[in-house]
Amino acid sequence: MSFLELDMKNVIGLLLVAGLAAPAISAEPVSRDEVRAMVAEMMSDAETRSTLLQGGATSGYDRNFFLASADNKYRLNISGFTQIRYTANYSDSVDEGTGNDYRGGFNLRRTVVGFNGNAGSEMLKYSVRLRSLDGDAVQFDDAFVAYELGGGWGIKAGQYKVGFLKEELNSDTTTMAADRSVVNTFFSQGRSQGASLYYLSDNLDASFDFSDGLRGANRATFGANSDSTTNDLLAADYAFSARGEYRFAGTRAQLRDYTSRQDEKFAGNIGAAAHYQGDANNNTRTFDGAGVQTGDLGVSQNLLGYTVDAQIEGGGFGLFASAVGIQAERSLIADATGAGGDFSDFGFLVQGNYRIVPEVDIFARYELINLDSDRGIQENYQFITAGANYYFAGNAAKFTLDGVVGLNHTAGLASGAGSLTGLGGGLNGNEVGITGTNQGVEVGVRAQLQIVF
Repeated sequence: MSFLELDMKNVIGLLLVAGLAAPAISAEPVSRDEVRAMVAEMMSDAETRSTLLQGGATSGYDRNFFLASADNKYRLNISGFTQIRYTANYSDSVDEGTGNDYRGGFNLRRTVVGFNGNAGSEMLKYSVRLRSLDGDAVQFDDAFVAYELGGGWGIKAGQYKVGFLKEELNSDTTTMAADRSVVNTFFSQGRSQGASLYYLSDNLDASFDFSDGLRGANRATFGANSDSTTNDLLAADYAFSARGEYRFAGTRAQLRDYTSRQDEKFAGNIGAAAHYQGDANNNTRTFDGAGVQTGDLGVSQNLLGYTVDAQIEGGGFGLFASAVGIQAERSLIADATGAGGDFSDFGFLVQGNYRIVPEVDIFARYELINLDSDRGIQENYQFITAGANYYFAGNAAKFTLDGVVGLNHTAGLASGAGSLTGLGGGLNGNEVGITGTNQGVEVGVRAQLQIVF
């Protein structure tokens, strides 16, 4: 075979050998057999690499960095994001007569790395996500597998968000403000461990979940919340969730965020969900310094949640509204005394935005939380949030500046007082910018840079 008949692979191999051999030849003579051995080794390596490429393995970027087999039966997508935030908080002092309080500082609100794709079949999906909040320890976030049954139906099992609040179901990276609303923070389903039957179509999406209850993520073992030294009133023995969304215009992808470009077509949907969990029978024992048990707290709680929401966007405009309610029936026995009761809490929010120029959105949001009087804390809390987003590259690279104003004294809500019933559990200042005051006003200002890869 003449030199002209060599394919490009062989030519490259010979050139590499010549380049590597030249310094050695100039230093001392190299035998013809040694050169042949080097050529054979290089050609064998090139052949191996060529065979791998001929196998069809692909890689690249398609909204995510990916590795995939030629038939796409095996695929790994790699993605992630980080949110770098500065929060400043001003409030009248919690203690009267001591002046005003100001606090401010930087934090890594969220840092996330995710892996998803399919294994052995395009019908068999998986997703694993690692997350650190506020620079804290890394935990598993999502960890589930799903199988498409056909006709829009599918099943899923693992750790994920059950179908309840729309705002929580939308991604952390698509919020209009720097973070989700105070209403969402208080009533959020968080993540649960369970199984789901879901249905997706052009206009209708639905899900039906059987789980271990709201906010059940990363619980240690079966039965860990029963007769233990830590009390988790949301550790349900069983829980059921059902959610449906009807799109009367546009696509699912459009409505995964709240913004729209000025040239974007109209899209809209309405949604509703219900959740019930019961028989959360848990015990918390208390001990003195010598390790002797001094008390026993027994709790049984049933919880019913419901929500409705509506969203429209297009032509640079966006509007989102949501209402949510929680009813909790609790019985509690602490030593020789007993206490319990039924609790009903409600939340509402409305949010609007407008893309004033292609790169800038302005937005405003009003929120109301009404707590049951039996919680023993203030009943009504109102918040107004306003700000702007600058989009360097859509949600993949954006800067957000906003302010959150608490219109009522927020000390009770922020402390988590009364949170042994229903949801609640206090407000994270890193998340909502509000930390709580029992007099005057409170203002939180957040500046955040978000990068998604």
